[in-house]
Amino acid sequence: MRLAAERAAAEAKTATDRAQAAAEERAAAAEQDRAAAEQAAEEQAAAAEQAAATAERAASELAAAERAAEDRNVDEAVARSMTSLQADEERRHTAASSAAAPAAPPPTCHSSRPANGGPSRAGRGGGRGGRGVPGGGRGGSGVGRDGGAAVPSAQPVLTLADAGDITGRIPVPESTIGGETTCIVCMAHPKSHIAVPCGHQCVCDICAERMQDCPYCRAPVQQWMHARLV
Repeated sequence: MRLAAERAAAEAKTATDRAQAAAEERAAAAEQDRAAAEQAAEEQAAAAEQAAATAERAASELAAAERAAEDRNVDEAVARSMTSLQADEERRHTAASSAAAPAAPPPTCHSSRPANGGPSRAGRGGGRGGRGVPGGGRGGSGVGRDGGAAVPSAQPVLTLADAGDITGRIPVPESTIGGETTCIVCMAHPKSHIAVPCGHQCVCDICAERMQDCPYCRAPVQQWMHARLV
């Protein structure tokens, strides 16, 4: 009986050891699976972060390229506007200078009166009443005071409208580009800023940062004020 009991106890202990070993193996396998899942989750999170960083970098590069292109377009528009304004100013200055130039003196009429004692002097004896007779004096129609024909003046007659501005001052250039609501420099953005002190609302916020003078009247700008309509 005692041997049977010892054998049963040994078998029970062996079964307990086997069960414990199996439980430890299952726990180790579960721990290994959990570590693998955590590693996979970390790798997935790292990949997601890398993809987000790549997308953010691509978006920032695209935004920088768009800003650079917009800056180039604005600079080109400003250069074209300044060239147009300078050409208009030079053209107006040339027109004002040509209008203010002194006129040429009229041509001098040379006297055709002969020397004293000549036939024309004898012709004066015809008297005042000799109308139509050569050398008939003052009554002769179509004959000048000195016996020659009247010479018309070659001086052109200019009206005030044709003469224009004759004061010699350079007229204020006016821009011919831009609309009623768009910037007169870039012609792309709305007019949002007012020049101080001239008070002209003519440019957008981007062009206002680059302009030191008012593009409409060429007056120096102390500051640009953002117009806020209510």
